[in-house]
Amino acid sequence: MKKNFIKTALSSITAFMTVSTLTASAFNCIAVDSSVRDDLPAHKLQTSSETAEIVVMKDILAFNPENKRIPEPNMVYSYAITSANVTDATITTIDSNNNPVPLTVYPGVIQAVTAITDSGNAEAQMSTSADGLTKNGTITFKCDPNNLKYTNKETDTPYVCSEDYKFTKQMGVTINASKIYDPDNNPATQNNGVGIYRYKITETTAEDTYVQSGVTEGTAGDVVYLDVYVKNKDEGNGLLIYGYVMLKGVEITDSTSITYSETVDEGVKIDGFTTTYEGDTNGDGSVIPADFKGDKYLTYNADIKKQVSGDFADRQHEFPFSISVSNSTIKNSANFSINDGTKHAVTALDANGAWSSESGANLGDINFNLKHGEMISLIGLPAGTKVKVKETNDTDVAYAVSATCDGNAKQVVNSDETKSGNSISIEKDDTAEMVEAYSVALKDNSNKIIITNTLRDISITGLIFDIAPFIFITAAGILLFIIFMKNKKKDDTDNMI
Repeated sequence: MKKNFIKTALSSITAFMTVSTLTASAFNCIAVDSSVRDDLPAHKLQTSSETAEIVVMKDILAFNPENKRIPEPNMVYSYAITSANVTDATITTIDSNNNPVPLTVYPGVIQAVTAITDSGNAEAQMSTSADGLTKNGTITFKCDPNNLKYTNKETDTPYVCSEDYKFTKQMGVTINASKIYDPDNNPATQNNGVGIYRYKITETTAEDTYVQSGVTEGTAGDVVYLDVYVKNKDEGNGLLIYGYVMLKGVEITDSTSITYSETVDEGVKIDGFTTTYEGDTNGDGSVIPADFKGDKYLTYNADIKKQVSGDFADRQHEFPFSISVSNSTIKNSANFSINDGTKHAVTALDANGAWSSESGANLGDINFNLKHGEMISLIGLPAGTKVKVKETNDTDVAYAVSATCDGNAKQVVNSDETKSGNSISIEKDDTAEMVEAYSVALKDNSNKIIITNTLRDISITGLIFDIAPFIFITAAGILLFIIFMKNKKKDDTDNMI
């Protein structure tokens, strides 16, 4: 009797459903509209089927102090799918005549989860716990040099959460209705019936994974619920999936009953762990910062600039530079980009959080030789990154080399450590290197590292001299000449008759 009622109710709903032509996902699902309401609680499959691949979205919002475009972080999220512990839950919707239609919510049949795919890692496969009660999957973010995103400034309001400002990946969960109907594939066992089957999807990503990827975890809930709607096959003896909905775990529990009506907050319906649904939207792709709950990828920039000082210094000469970068917490090869003013390249820290321009990896034809006024920019460095710079003097003239970081003097040392200080004289083929790496910090603009080469004034003969002794000698000569002339005049006067 109960099954007949539910079957009739479901038939009544589907009779009044009009399939809208909204966005088709990668798994070919579209939204559902009612002829009277637009708040029916499901994405309806184009064609009811024994299997459905359901998309769980995840994204990371990008941040940079200068709104520079940055590459995607390397981050692997982990998820566990279990059967929700449902007790007496119902979903009540409205038919076209405004009549309530209650549907029973059952615990999701975990055997019906037959596959989990990862859009960021084609080789990732679903795993099953030893007791068979949990299915595990991942969502993988990887650097793509051609996939640079625009960024928010953390001090700006509101945040922009459109597709251009966030990195997005998805996990596909395949549900097989035949396994819902008969989990053990045994006709002798009791078959499950029509209704709604609720699954619990929990993010299980370790805290260290966030730290080692440079991603800041948001405050959004770690749980979403997946309600899968099934109906009888036309010929009976089996079930078909005709729709599904995902719900916010912060507002829905395993046994929450929901009544969909004009007053229902549609914000409980989501498409996964995404920024679009984790904050209050302003209707223009932006989110009010106070309510933003998504994950962030905070990045920083550093500019290495060359200055040459002195009237006789060669401002056209390109001095060779090498740059090293380190980050003690990053273990997932964080990506950043380099710009020499004309060319751009994307590179990455290694597994130990280190990088050097001397390795030449993924640098293309970036020019690390700088003349006066030129600059190399490191863009999108993850939090906690340190930068150290070394310059080689390949000229025949000795230069005094100094370094400042954001206007503060930093000690430099030559290759054999015989000279160190805020300014040291570097002969031909020697180097000057920053003693301590500079830690980049969140600012309204780039962190500035300036390396200055100074050449003192020289004479035409090439001898460096100090003008003070010359003035003293000249003055003394003039004084002696005046005394001599006075004595001569006196002698001439005395000799007159």
